[in-house]
Amino acid sequence: MSINKEEKNTDNTPEEIVEDIVETNVALLKAKIIQRDELIVKQKKVIDALTAKYSQAKEFIDQDAKADLLAEIDPRVETSKDILMLKSIEQLKVIKSVLDTARVPTFQSSTQVFNLDKESERSKLANVTDEYMAKIRGSKK
Repeated sequence: MSINKEEKNTDNTPEEIVEDIVETNVALLKAKIIQRDELIVKQKKVIDALTAKYSQAKEFIDQDAKADLLAEIDPRVETSKDILMLKSIEQLKVIKSVLDTARVPTFQSSTQVFNLDKESERSKLANVTDEYMAKIRGSKK
């Protein structure tokens, strides 16, 4: 009886061979899927890190460009620097282009209508207001 069992075990029918091949292929495919999933996770980490670096670099470049625009615009307008800093880069570019194309009104004799060196009354009032507010804050402390 033991001889018959051994003979049956060693005797591989075509169905058993096909099942073994299918099981082996399924195992190999599962292993490949696991490897690819690990690779995808690694690549996602790299992409996230590079995206973060890109965001930092873009913010740095944008801030640098904004600082350059503010340096060009600030001396030419009476608007406070705090308000100008709130504007986007596109808005600052528009302001700069308007300032670049704007001209000081002149008479036909090329004499300027306004004296640009003279401090305006509005800026004098702003200085007085700032000094007054500083005194009030100082007295509260």
